[in-house]
Amino acid sequence: MLRSTSFLLLAALAACNPGGPGAGPQGGAGQQQGAAQVPLVRTAGVEERQVQRVIEVSATIEARRTVTIQPKIAGRVLTLNLDEVDEGKTVEIGAPLLCLDAAEAQAALEQAKAQKEQVEALLADRKLQLDLQELEREARTQRVRETEIERDRLEAQVRRNEELDPDLVSPQQAEEDRLAMQAAEVAVTVADINLQKHAVELALAEQAVKELEARVKIETKRVDAEQLRVDEHEITAPISGVISERLVEQGQTVATTTSLFTIVDTSELIAYLQRPQRELPIVRTAKSVRFTTDAVPDHTFEASVDVLLPIVDVESGSFRLRVRVTDDEYTHLLRPGMFVRATILTEDDRDALMVPKQAVLNDGVNSIVYVVRDGIAERVVLQPGVEERSFIESTDRGANGLQPEDRVVISGHSGLRDKIAVEEVEE
Repeated sequence: MLRSTSFLLLAALAACNPGGPGAGPQGGAGQQQGAAQVPLVRTAGVEERQVQRVIEVSATIEARRTVTIQPKIAGRVLTLNLDEVDEGKTVEIGAPLLCLDAAEAQAALEQAKAQKEQVEALLADRKLQLDLQELEREARTQRVRETEIERDRLEAQVRRNEELDPDLVSPQQAEEDRLAMQAAEVAVTVADINLQKHAVELALAEQAVKELEARVKIETKRVDAEQLRVDEHEITAPISGVISERLVEQGQTVATTTSLFTIVDTSELIAYLQRPQRELPIVRTAKSVRFTTDAVPDHTFEASVDVLLPIVDVESGSFRLRVRVTDDEYTHLLRPGMFVRATILTEDDRDALMVPKQAVLNDGVNSIVYVVRDGIAERVVLQPGVEERSFIESTDRGANGLQPEDRVVISGHSGLRDKIAVEEVEE
């Protein structure tokens, strides 16, 4: 009875499936294979719009000038006004920061001043004597002239006596005139010798004055050096800015290698942007730089390219450019050390054909997209340009490139090949 029932069930099943065992699954597979011959793809249109070539990079804001102050001389800190020069305080250039004990230097300065005054007094006395000797030289010169005139007069008288009739001039008178002439010649010689002697004395006096003038210059330099040493005991701000570090205390003894303060000039902020060397030609024509920071949300800051450093790092193959932050009403909120996200604008607005990145496939060294035209998928090699987060530019608009009205495959790439018919579902 059981065998008969089983046989009847099997016969009924066979009648319901005339294809025999396995016919149903094979028929279903055949239908699916026929449907797969026309792939189903999803497409999206390319976008024609204005774009800019930009480079995005992160950086850190820095102060253009940061100065660490060290004393030029060693000493003990005598005065330190923390109400004016503590960390976070703003100081102007030349403002006093602290004073070192200058008692010893002040004493040396006073001694140098006294020595200088002594030499100056001696110089003044020697100059007065020199002036008197100048007058004496003029008097002696005049004496030489007078004796020469008297001698010449007596010589002329002696010649006249010799030319006159002997009866007109007595021998006694002629002898007196001759003796007087000889005495005048001696007087001329004596006056001339005295003048020469005085000239030697005058030259010695002039030399003494020059030596004293040289000593005065030396003493003046010594006073200036001692004054500079005294002044160096007062430490002043070399730049205007904010004291970021105070590394000294009242009463502390410091050396010339001791760091006292660090001052940061926050009025000029810069940032160094590091980029690979392949971008060097692009960055050369950079128009401007914009950046944002989480510390000042909802505001975009402007910067300008300050310096393009002409050196490429050998290890990283990158170069640096320095940008200067442009002042605006929010710049005072920026601080050195802040992290920023910068965007380098390398060209002005221009029209571009933008392709969704979902459509781009890697094919060896090329990037390709599939364009659906009249139900046929065509393989197009993409010539990339500007890249955005979700789009990339196609720079080739020729016969082998893309057109503004084209639609590209963004999903369903499996099994696609050039010139194959597809069923399109638009995004």
